[in-house]
Amino acid sequence: MHSLRCTYNELTTFPDEICNLKNLWQIYASHNKLEKLPDSIGNISTLESLDFSYNKLTTLPESIVKLDLKNGIGLGWNYLDSVNLSPAVLAWLGNVYPQWHLYQYEISEIDEAEIFIQKFTLSICNAGSTVRYTLSEHGYISLVLYSVNGREIDILDTGYKSSGEHIVSVKSSGCSTGMYYLLLSAGDERYIKKTLFLR
Repeated sequence: MHSLRCTYNELTTFPDEICNLKNLWQIYASHNKLEKLPDSIGNISTLESLDFSYNKLTTLPESIVKLDLKNGIGLGWNYLDSVNLSPAVLAWLGNVYPQWHLYQYEISEIDEAEIFIQKFTLSICNAGSTVRYTLSEHGYISLVLYSVNGREIDILDTGYKSSGEHIVSVKSSGCSTGMYYLLLSAGDERYIKKTLFLR
């Protein structure tokens, strides 16, 4: 097996046995509920890329610094904090993913009650597409479009909003065809949607 894909599976643990696979090149395990990675993940010397973005990771094992990952790493939108990372792991992250700290949730946000945003819907985006969201109470929000590697593309909506449904136009003029993320923040809640832009 060269590629392991287990995204959107509600995984809470990542089996240690995965680290025994000798020819594994890629691991894609984003959008799960993983809180930690196997201590021996760095022993998979053949790994060229991995994606553990959108999980609940608060730290990384020391062995991860052995990985070269020439084809990239995804660790955005976890709960990683420099306080919980060793100096060696911090130095390694600074080399392979220099802006890792810009795309993390605050640890205090883990398991926050999700009652403020009642609905957040989006279909495939093209010229004239809209995003709809419903707030149960008034408050400040921001709706931001990101590329798949975490680069901010555009702030679609921001400011104080009343309760009820809101509709926002998506302008895709600066986007090529491909996958993007929408992050809706309201109060202490954050909702993320993956979307496809078609040109």
